[in-house]
This record gives sequence, C-alpha cells and structure tokens, in this order.
Amino acid sequence: MTSVNSGVSYPCTIASDAYAALTCGVRRFDASVGGIGGCPFALGAAGNLATEDLALLAHRAGLHTGIQLRGLLAAVDCAERLLGRSLGGRSIAWLRRNIDRLEHEGQRPCA
Repeated sequence: MTSVNSGVSYPCTIASDAYAALTCGVRRFDASVGGIGGCPFALGAAGNLATEDLALLAHRAGLHTGIQLRGLLAAVDCAERLLGRSLGGRSIAWLRRNIDRLEHEGQRPCA
C-alpha cells in the first residue's frame, strides 16, 4: 500500500498535495493532531499535516475515514491544554463552526 508523509514546508500546497494523493488512490497518510511536530531535516518546516485538515478533506470528498470529527476536535483541545499553545490545522476554525452540519452529511466508503 502506498502512503504519504507531507510536512508543512509549503503551507499553501498541503491540501492540494493531499487531495492529489487521494485522487491517485493513496489511502494511507501520516498526519498529527493539531499539526504537532515537524521535520528536523526541513529547515523552516512549520509542522506536520494536521489530522483535522486531512479528515475534513476526506470527509468533503465523500470518503469514509472512521474518524469522529467531534472526537478529533476534543483531541486537538486536549493537546492544546497539554502544550499550552494554540494548535490546529488550516481548517480548524471552519471545522469548529460547521461541526454539526458535517456530522449529518452522508459519507461513502473509501474506494
């Protein structure tokens, strides 16, 4: 199975890179809650692909991930408390505002 690890060296391309991988059939991604982490080899890397960004991307593409979005937001909140700083991917504010609607949208199984 092909997998993807995409750090945030270029934040403006992270969603398009993940979407391109999804459309090519990749179904395994490395990500972290709140985008925590980074790569010591990529100078200036801001962190990792946030799980919430990837989950939202897959959800909006109609793919079933098995991830409960409300639980994922709770995990981001917990990590924020533990680290004492704001976390979250690029979509976190939008996701928080739209969680109720998203939970009622249908999903289809991963192809």
